[in-house]
Amino acid sequence: MRTHTLAWSVALALISAAAYAAFLGWDDEYQTDPVTGQVLGPYAAWQVIGLALVIAVTAAVAGWHGQGRAAVLAMPLALTAAFIVSALLLPDETGLFLVGALLMLVGSLIGVAVAAGLGRAARRLR
Repeated sequence: MRTHTLAWSVALALISAAAYAAFLGWDDEYQTDPVTGQVLGPYAAWQVIGLALVIAVTAAVAGWHGQGRAAVLAMPLALTAAFIVSALLLPDETGLFLVGALLMLVGSLIGVAVAAGLGRAARRLR
């Protein structure tokens, strides 16, 4: 791996982990809907949307700069690692955090690939 690509990979991984921590890493409280009694959370919609936007824009910028492959390799792994670390710090009686980790890995892999591809396509159109 070239030094330039390695630097991009490290930067993208750090941005991804920091974004996860900023949007989701601090929230561990569930809320109960007073009307339905349904337990929701721990994340609010704005937190997930905010994280998705930061990740999408970052991946698109990487794609624009020809670093789509670095984005696809680094960002989903960093997001999944951040998810696993935060899940291990919370009490989980169900053991389903591994399912969440798999969903995080697959979902972020698809999302980052699409965003990086759009960034690359936008650069080619220019």
